[in-house]
Amino acid sequence: MIRDVPKPSLSPDFTLDDIHKIRRWHDEKLQGASRREIVDFYNRGGERFYQLIKAGGAGCR
Repeated sequence: MIRDVPKPSLSPDFTLDDIHKIRRWHDEKLQGASRREIVDFYNRGGERFYQLIKAGGAGCR
């Protein structure tokens, strides 16, 4: 089961520390999740990102 963990706050400059925060957030969120849940989680995020790119990158900055 995917846990409900608040998203980390990221700096406006998106630093290396922000990448570490996101990785720790993913680790916490997906702790105890099945392989299928993990794959679905990343596929949903990838699909949203792909749609933003197709739409001209709005929201990717």
